[in-house]
Amino acid sequence: MTALYLGSICRGAVLAVFAVAVFGKVRDRAAFGEFRRATVALSGVRADRAGVVAVLVVAAEAAVVGGLATDPTAPWAFTVAAVLLGAFSVALWRGLRAGVVVPCRCLGATLTAGGGLPIVRNLLLLALVAVGLWATGPGGGGDLPPPAGVPVCLAGAAVLAGVLLRLDQLADVFTARL
Repeated sequence: MTALYLGSICRGAVLAVFAVAVFGKVRDRAAFGEFRRATVALSGVRADRAGVVAVLVVAAEAAVVGGLATDPTAPWAFTVAAVLLGAFSVALWRGLRAGVVVPCRCLGATLTAGGGLPIVRNLLLLALVAVGLWATGPGGGGDLPPPAGVPVCLAGAAVLAGVLLRLDQLADVFTARL
C-alpha cells in the first residue's frame, strides 16, 4: 500500500514540474526564444539546429506530462523523464564547468543565471522519477490509490512540486545574509 501512495505522489510531483516546464517554454514567443538561446549556450548545438532541438525537448516533456496524466503506471513516461533529466543535468554541468553563465530556462522564466542549483533540482527530480518508477512497476502497486487516499497524494505531490519549482527562492531565503 505504501508503494501505491509513493508512486502516486512521485507521479503527481513529476507531472506538475514537467507541466510547468512545458508551459514556461511555450507560453509566448519570447519564452521559447529564451529557451532556444539557452539550448545553444548549454548544449553546444549550432544555432541553426537549436530550434529543432528545442521543439523536440518540449515535445518529449509534453509526452511525459500526457503519459503521467493518463496512465497510472506509465513506465515509458518515467523513462523519458529520466533521460531528459539526465541530459539536462549533463548539459548544465558542462555549462557550469565551461563557465557559461546563462539561465537554464528549464522551467521557463528564471532570474537565476546558471550555477549548481538547477543540477540539484534535476537530481532530486531524478530521485522522484526512480521512486515513482519503482513504486508503480511490477509488484509496486501500479494503480491509483483508493478515493480516500487521493487528497493525501495530491497534497504530497503539490508540496514536493512546489519545493522543486521554487528551489531558487528557497535557496535564496536560506543563504541570505542577515
